[in-house]
Amino acid sequence: MAQAQARRFGNDEVAVFQDSENCPFSITKKMTVGDILANILSNLRPANIQRLCAPMLVYSGNKHIYRKAEHDSIKEQGFRFLEASLRRRPCARKYCRNIEQPGEVEPDLYERSFNVVDSLLIEEMLGEALLGNLPPNVLLISTDQDFHLATQSLHATKRYNIFVARKRNTDGSLPAAPSAYGTWEWARMQKPGAPVQVVIRNKNI
Repeated sequence: MAQAQARRFGNDEVAVFQDSENCPFSITKKMTVGDILANILSNLRPANIQRLCAPMLVYSGNKHIYRKAEHDSIKEQGFRFLEASLRRRPCARKYCRNIEQPGEVEPDLYERSFNVVDSLLIEEMLGEALLGNLPPNVLLISTDQDFHLATQSLHATKRYNIFVARKRNTDGSLPAAPSAYGTWEWARMQKPGAPVQVVIRNKNI
């Protein structure tokens, strides 16, 4: 069984896609971004990804949720930012006096907040796959269900192994992510100490 898994994950390159809007870094004096990244990579090793190459790190979201020093430390670890800029859309509301309405200042009634971040990550993930640049092992750090179709599409090609780190639901449950070989609790991956073992392993994959 171990040999079969070793063949499955024979290429040890990994891509990390992080949705900062719902799974941001919890940076403290005792737990830096470098420590969290080390935990993330260590948590992949139980899946027989033993010799991790330099990972592809993609981070999407509004950089202003961090202080400048924290933002700089994320970039220093090699994360490439896909910044979700402020949205400005044509105003279509009744009696609206403005030609445009700022989406972040005055929320649009017909658009979910932060869905721009999800679109950026999905576009990057599928775009790299189409270009043949996406490593075979993909870790998605997000609780958003908008990524299900993208990860299922990658899994269906039988060329990618999908892993997910997510927050617990409001009822405390942590369901396995569809098409994910393993699911971790994001909060535990950010705590100092021994690497966290995979919380849920999908036996159907």
